[in-house]
Amino acid sequence: MTATKNDLTPTASRVAVIGAGSWGTALAHHLGCLGHDVRLWVFEAELLEIGRHISYTEVQAADAEQELKTVLILQMLSGKIGDEMDCVVSGLTNFGVFVQCVKFGIEGLIEPGDLGLDEWRYNEKAQAVIGRHSGKSIHLGQPIRVRIVTVHVAGRQLFLAPAEPLIEEPRGRRFRPEKFLKKQAKKRR
Repeated sequence: MTATKNDLTPTASRVAVIGAGSWGTALAHHLGCLGHDVRLWVFEAELLEIGRHISYTEVQAADAEQELKTVLILQMLSGKIGDEMDCVVSGLTNFGVFVQCVKFGIEGLIEPGDLGLDEWRYNEKAQAVIGRHSGKSIHLGQPIRVRIVTVHVAGRQLFLAPAEPLIEEPRGRRFRPEKFLKKQAKKRR
């Protein structure tokens, strides 16, 4: 069979490209540019792998974006040591209270020593950090005004302290701050 001029003239036709990886995609693109109606099909395993790769890449991009946002906010806050900001308690532990800044969305830590002269303990049943001597408690979702104490950009850490003292004078038996501080120092060793 010999080819005639009409056989070589591009006409709109349907072309199916099955698999073939990047070559098949390039072929489909080229044929589409020539005016053909092109449909691309790939094997199910290929689609699954492509979907996994896209999902992984999307998660990596979101993590990188969040990391960059955190670094930029911490850099900005490092020049504002001593400034106050409004926060909400977002986490409670024995080693401190996590708070989230309302304005910037970044999370910081208030260490127990910065909460005031008391023995602060996390009470799982009450879902609160409670001062042993004062009875003062801190709960999730509680608004709190804080002061910026320290910013470690490289460590992605923000340390805060309450802007106002949480306790004035402990209730109950007489509280001696010097004895309390000595006892705390012994525990840390």
